[in-house]
Formats: sequence, C-alpha cells, structure tokens
Amino acid sequence: MKCIYCLQDKDENEFSLEHILPQFLGGASAPQILKTRSVCKRCNNNLGLFVDASVAKNFLVFGYLNSIHRTYYDPEKDIGLPLQCMGECDLKPPFMDDSEVCESWLGPFGEQIYWIRPKDEHLYSYMGGNPRTAKEVTTRAYFFISENTNRNPTVMWHSFANAFKGTKVKKIFCAIVDGADPKNIGFSEPNDMDLLRKEYFRDVFKRQEMRHIQQAWNIKWDVRFLAKTAIALASVFVGESVFETQYFRNLNKALWDVDNKENGLIKGKAFLNEPDDVLKKFLSEKDAVVLTLQQIRGNLSFSLSISDALTSTVLVAENIEYNEAIGEGLVYIFYPPLQKCIELTFPEFLAYKLGEHENLEIQSIQSLGNKYDQVTLLPVCSYD
Repeated sequence: MKCIYCLQDKDENEFSLEHILPQFLGGASAPQILKTRSVCKRCNNNLGLFVDASVAKNFLVFGYLNSIHRTYYDPEKDIGLPLQCMGECDLKPPFMDDSEVCESWLGPFGEQIYWIRPKDEHLYSYMGGNPRTAKEVTTRAYFFISENTNRNPTVMWHSFANAFKGTKVKKIFCAIVDGADPKNIGFSEPNDMDLLRKEYFRDVFKRQEMRHIQQAWNIKWDVRFLAKTAIALASVFVGESVFETQYFRNLNKALWDVDNKENGLIKGKAFLNEPDDVLKKFLSEKDAVVLTLQQIRGNLSFSLSISDALTSTVLVAENIEYNEAIGEGLVYIFYPPLQKCIELTFPEFLAYKLGEHENLEIQSIQSLGNKYDQVTLLPVCSYD
C-alpha cells in the first residue's frame, strides 16, 4: 500500500486507522467515509503529534472548543471541564531555571494552575510545549482553588482529575478538601521544593495584583493541518489518480514544509485570513465544528468551521470528474463533547441556515446545551 502522506509503499501491517477530522474536533463520531486506513503508522503518529497538535494547542482554537464543551457540559456526568491555557507568565518560583517556563492555566471557576515545564524554542507557540516532551519528561503543576470554586466544587474536582492526562505531570493540590483525598484523582504528596513553591505562589497572590502573561504565535500555525486534511479528503473522494496532479504535489509539499518557508502552495483561506462574512454565516454553526464538502465546476473544496468564529476554505482537487456521492455538497456537523455527528446535504444545511426548514436533529442536540449554568452550590473547600 501507498501512504497518502509520505507517498511511500509499505507493507499492509504498517498502516493504521486515520481520522480525517482529528478526534479533538469530533472525528471519533465521523461516518466511515471520513476515516481511512491508507496512512502508515509513522505518519499517523508523527503528524498527529505535531500537525494536528498545532491546531489543538492553538490558543484561539482551544478557547473556542473549550466554549463548546462548556455549552454541552452535563453536571450529572463526572467528566469536568477542560482547563484554559492563558500563556507563559512572568512568575519565577524557586528552583526554576532558564530552560523552563511557568505556564498559567485557569480552571472552570477561575482556579489558577501553574505548570512548570521545559521551554521549546522550536514549538514555542504550542500551549503545553512539545507534546512529545510532555509524554516523556516529568514536570510539575500547582493547583489553587478560587472563591468561585464554591459554586460547585465537584466540577473543579473532575476538571482537576482530568487535567494534563496523557502527560507526565506531577500534580500538587494547594488547598484543603473536606471529605475527599486529592491522591485519589492523581495528585502527589508535595516534597520540600513543592512546599517552597506553594509559599511563593501564595505570597504572590497576596502582594501582586497583576501578573504579566504572554501568548506566542506562529502565524502559519494551520497551514500544514489544512494541507493534511485536503490530502486525506482528496484520496477518499477522488482516489489515487489525484496523486499525479501538480496541485496534490503542492499540498504534499506544504504538509512537509516544517518551517513554513514556502507560500502559495495551498489555494484557499486559512483560519485567520480576512473572514468572508457570507461563508462564515452559511458554513458554520455556533457551538459545533462543521465540515463542508462541495464540488463546483470540476473543483472539490472543503470548509472547516470551529463554532461560528473560525472558518477556513481550501481547494482539495481541481479538474475532477463529478462525484455522485458528494452530489450538491455534503455537510458534517460535529459536537465533540457529545461525540455526535449529523450528516446533511448542502441544500438541507442551507435551508436550515436560511430558516426555511427546521432540523429536528440539530434542535434536539441544542436542547442539551447550557446545563452548565444550573450547577448546584455546595461549599466544601478552603484555602490551605
């Protein structure tokens, strides 16, 4: 078999399942047509770690996905809410050296978390740093509750339990909890260094009203991801004949342009380009991820929207034969927290957006939203 990304022929046992839309965007609930086994394990692992992660660890994307999770958060389920990364702060706790950064994160009720992790000059724009380093190097994070935690400490509890999963983070709980043991949700006993750092942070809270936080950006953070998505969609909906076209070669070159030195390889608009209000209005859905496929005049393109805030549109292939499976266009609406996907034709989605037809399936999902505001007040926490 030939891998659609590295274009190398390899044995069949070297291939694995690839979600064309990554799981963090809802791809786990995608129909089979949006999954492929034409990707080798090496590309699947490496591109997932660094190309998909360039989007997952982007400040804006993470924030909008976090908002979707809040909308569909169910307080009756023990899953908590994702933390929000704010960026690198100016604090320098004891025993922290120049090769490390102190990254600031917020919990669901404004709880403050400080993650001291290695600095990575190459992946400077990634929240949480190098994803491979996070899996291999033990780091430390310090968790502080806030006054608002008392709105519902169980939400905080489950959010802290799920924080930094899949990484080697030693979590230190800097508060007293009545009736529960932080060790049961992955927290460690503080050593002498941790105790000094706790005192340092508490002293900062008392005397320093403002802290400076910076968020580093790579302005081409989404280029490789959009190229990767276009390649996968081209292989599924057009077939291997697309491999021989010049545009496919340009997409492949953009995928492997690690330092983003080349321009103009991809035709379309990236997430942060000047938004087209019409596209944004009719190709997106609030509190959802929307993938749209359209074929117009022999060209196949896709649009990807994250909530109603970020929208990109990219050419997948040009001069292709009409594909009956795509017809007048396909729309996939993903709700990542619910692991649900709704599939529509583009005319059906457009009729819904124009208000000409109700969509009971979409309305049913929307009715599940905004339970987050109904969380019960239950004070059980106090500062240590």
